[in-house]
Amino acid sequence: MNKLIVKGIVLSVLLNLAVKSLWILGVELGVQRVVGNTSYGIYYSLYNVTVLFLIILDLGITNFNNRNIAQHNQLLSKHLGGLIILKLLLGAIYLLALLPVAFILNLEKGAIHILFLLGFAQIFNSFTLYLRSNLNALLKFGWDALLSVSDRLLLIIFCGIVLMDLTRFKMDVLLFARLQLISSLITMLIATLANIKIIGLVKLSFNWKFYYSILRQSLPFATLVLIMSVYTKSDAVLLNYLRFDSTEAGIYAAAYRLFDAFAQFAVIATGVLFPYFSKSIKSGESVNEIFGWAVRLLFSSAFFLSIFTVFFSDELSDLLYKEHISETAQVLAVLMCVAIPYVLSIIAGSYITAAGRIRFLVKIALICALINVLLNIIFIPMYGALASAYIAILTQSISALLLMFFVNKRLKFNLIKTWVFRFFGFIFLLVVGAYFVSIQHWLIIVDMIIMIGLFIILLLIFRILNLRTLISFWPIGN
Repeated sequence: MNKLIVKGIVLSVLLNLAVKSLWILGVELGVQRVVGNTSYGIYYSLYNVTVLFLIILDLGITNFNNRNIAQHNQLLSKHLGGLIILKLLLGAIYLLALLPVAFILNLEKGAIHILFLLGFAQIFNSFTLYLRSNLNALLKFGWDALLSVSDRLLLIIFCGIVLMDLTRFKMDVLLFARLQLISSLITMLIATLANIKIIGLVKLSFNWKFYYSILRQSLPFATLVLIMSVYTKSDAVLLNYLRFDSTEAGIYAAAYRLFDAFAQFAVIATGVLFPYFSKSIKSGESVNEIFGWAVRLLFSSAFFLSIFTVFFSDELSDLLYKEHISETAQVLAVLMCVAIPYVLSIIAGSYITAAGRIRFLVKIALICALINVLLNIIFIPMYGALASAYIAILTQSISALLLMFFVNKRLKFNLIKTWVFRFFGFIFLLVVGAYFVSIQHWLIIVDMIIMIGLFIILLLIFRILNLRTLISFWPIGN
């Protein structure tokens, strides 16, 4: 197994576990508790509007660049100057695209202000992601891991100061959006300096023929990102505007927070795998061992989180939130189960993207997007956030089955035959353990410690995690 890849994944996950756990379960949660579910629901819907239009900012350039530079390192300095100018042009078009959206949604002046603050923050984030793709393609996982948490680390500091009443400012959604803008800008500047340090200064250039060539090659990536955005983010927007109030969107945002925390770890892990897959496919090297290792580790982690949340959703909601606790617990228990098919989709999708089979991914994403949006339009008016959670499980499961079938057929490995009985034993004992711990009515922190301990023991017993292999990768370095 490639030690550099595993070290990159471990380093990225540890950094993000430390920083983003504090952000999601501490600061962001604190902000929602201060501003309330209704105000946070408005913010969350506006944020997801900016995410739906992210395709304009990137047009698939980042994913294409990651794969292309991983396979052809020598093109980096040649492309960098031109792509920076192109990203600036796309940023201007993105802001212009938000104007009719604000009109169509009939937003008030304050909401428009927040929308454009978040829009500028997304521009800075898009630049950072592009600059990180250069570092990731060069296998500079240390820099990439640092930049993956920089914006949240800055937000923890800024929001923490406000939440602890160390300034004259009081937290509201407008100030929250402003702090995100500042954090995103600083992170982009750090990413720029990292690229200069490793690549050197490059000359900015404007070349229509170059842009046409790049956009033509990145168009399939752009189409995929657009469709994925629709079926992963449209539910939050639809919740806000089909229920005629923002409370359901706030409940969904509260429940989604824990799933999003895990999803980010999965994205980070596959972000490290992607350039490795690209290089290996180009050279003809087998990726079966790394692929199987990633599936086993993330799939078992997803099952653990889902089982824990189902058994302890009431306690988690009571610990984390102060409004709509029972409603949030219901949505949380269902939504966390999305993690199980999600990890399969994202790992398989990473391999298929590296293999250049984008058209296949687009077809699968389009099917899932149509199912997701149609079912949300039908059921949100009747069942609200709970409907969106069940629909998310359905669409992610369809995606996971189709993508894993494709990968298993292409790689021709016996992952299912080899591991199915181990996973059944692992899951059965985990469920039994969760049941017996849940009926003891201990403090949630005690339940959590016991369940994490049980999870690690079962990983070792069923050889899903090889302790000797992990120890051989220390100390982490790049």
